[in-house]
Amino acid sequence: MAIHQRKIARNVNVPVFLSSLLQIPFICSIISERDKVGIITADSGSLDASVLEAVGIKTSKNLVIRGLQNQDEFTRAVIEEEGSLDPVAIEREVVFVARNIMKEDSKVKAILLECSCLPPYGAAVQETLGIPVFDYITMINYVYSAVVKRRFEGFM
Repeated sequence: MAIHQRKIARNVNVPVFLSSLLQIPFICSIISERDKVGIITADSGSLDASVLEAVGIKTSKNLVIRGLQNQDEFTRAVIEEEGSLDPVAIEREVVFVARNIMKEDSKVKAILLECSCLPPYGAAVQETLGIPVFDYITMINYVYSAVVKRRFEGFM
């Protein structure tokens, strides 16, 4: 959906947020410029420069992108859409990939679960790695809090 972000945003009068990748500039701004963001996606081959550029990411030098395309349960249930989804097995695979990202590059200081199927596993990743984990739901909550403001209650 990232490749459609700018075109749709240009042609409608409501906020448009089609890809969790839109969070990358924000995530990069809350960590050191020397550090990196790990991205876990369904298929790492699909996140090429054109997709990143479609959401305003000019360079991938501070990104570590890994896919779940080689994980048996995720591939079978999500990519091939066969059988039923085993959430415990998929959580194990997502955490495995997240751990490998951290082993490969100690400069990774935040994770983005790019695929919309991955938010249920964010807490497990965060508990394992101890770093901020972003996903589609974090983006939805952020945007919602901006377009549906609540009155402040409390002490000033």
